[in-house]
Amino acid sequence: MSGIVAIGPGGQRTAVNSYERALQLINNTADPTFLTATEFPVPPAVFTSPLPLANGGLGTILSAPAADAVWGYDLSDGASCAMAIGSGLTYTHATHTLSASGGGGTPGGADTYVQFNDAGAFGGTDALTFNKATGLLVVGKAALGNAVRLMGFTSGSTQIEAQAVAGSSVLKLPAATDTLVGKATTDTFTNKTLDSAGAGNSLLVNGVAMTDNTGTGKVVRDTSPALVTPDIGAATGTSLAATGALTSSSPSAGIGYATGAGGSTTQGIAGKNAAVTLNKLCGLITMNAANLNAGATVSFTFNNSSIAATDYVHVKHESTGTFGAYRISANQTAAGSCVVTVKNDSAGNLAEAIVLRFKVDKAVIT
Repeated sequence: MSGIVAIGPGGQRTAVNSYERALQLINNTADPTFLTATEFPVPPAVFTSPLPLANGGLGTILSAPAADAVWGYDLSDGASCAMAIGSGLTYTHATHTLSASGGGGTPGGADTYVQFNDAGAFGGTDALTFNKATGLLVVGKAALGNAVRLMGFTSGSTQIEAQAVAGSSVLKLPAATDTLVGKATTDTFTNKTLDSAGAGNSLLVNGVAMTDNTGTGKVVRDTSPALVTPDIGAATGTSLAATGALTSSSPSAGIGYATGAGGSTTQGIAGKNAAVTLNKLCGLITMNAANLNAGATVSFTFNNSSIAATDYVHVKHESTGTFGAYRISANQTAAGSCVVTVKNDSAGNLAEAIVLRFKVDKAVIT
């Protein structure tokens, strides 16, 4: 590249493309601070043989810069120098333009693969893709153990993994006023429906699964629940306190005592007036076989911790001996005992070990 350097008033040196332009600058008929796209200031070091011009000016042939270099001019101090064209810079001679281009490289993987640093080169994998049309970012694939791991601030991590089941699972984030459950705190749900009807779902209360639920109303807890017309089926419990009627429409079951509430005992050899003890609500008492004269009465104490002072004790002749010959009653009921009286209503003496059946009805007087 060669040209003409014009030295104008004040010694300003400028590379120009024609003698006419040089004369304009030398004769000060053009603004020396305005240069065309192909003109530039040059330092004195690049001048070679002088070329006389009009009005006392000098023209000089500009020597060609070194290969891969352009002339630069620093406006702060007026210094000019040759600048090498480095990596990423391109000089176009036809238009006298210097352009820069960014770093280059071949993307890794196929279309939609997100790029990452793979040992110093662009890398891509089908386990990390982005579809710009749908905005879908896919992490992982079925053949791998997929997970997104969120590292803790100081230690530990939270790992989100896809279920190893057929179909797709949806993780929905809560609204701004809701709580994302999954932490060791007590959380309150608002406007949420917990439905265990789906296959594989289970709703547990205190570790016990709730299945085959019917009816409407409140969940029963362990303190004073109010049940309205419940069907409790064959329920087993320790106590039942009813404020209304307790009835049964069963033609065979009815209301009464179950196995375990009854028992039996036998009077000792001391005679028909010997006390007996049996702490049951119902059962049998076998009396001594001692003689009971006609028209005579005998009484014995029946100790029973199940008897309250206000209870009603029923006693009858159950078996053994002469039926219809005895009049039997329970009286003097107290806390833990009563007195059983047996009278021989027959005309003859009876020496029989009769068997009595008793039952205690719980009662009050207030």
